[in-house]
Amino acid sequence: MTEEQAAGPRPRSLVVTTVKAVLAVGLLSYAAASWLTGGFDQQHLSRLAFQVSRDVPDPVTTGSISDRARRTVLDPCAAPTRRP
Repeated sequence: MTEEQAAGPRPRSLVVTTVKAVLAVGLLSYAAASWLTGGFDQQHLSRLAFQVSRDVPDPVTTGSISDRARRTVLDPCAAPTRRP
């Protein structure tokens, strides 16, 4: 019997173990997401999302910051000097 056989099986590489764990978690996550979304009525959800998107304005176009943005003046000379 050689020394390697007497020592027992070699430990697995960390990379191999990590890849196996990532694949297992990925497959379980995919299966769980598929199972959770399987019970939803996709057509009803699409119609609901369309109705909500028509009624709610886009936050970018609300104009809530347009006045403040128009008044803001950026002057690089007015910035404080940086000390090393």
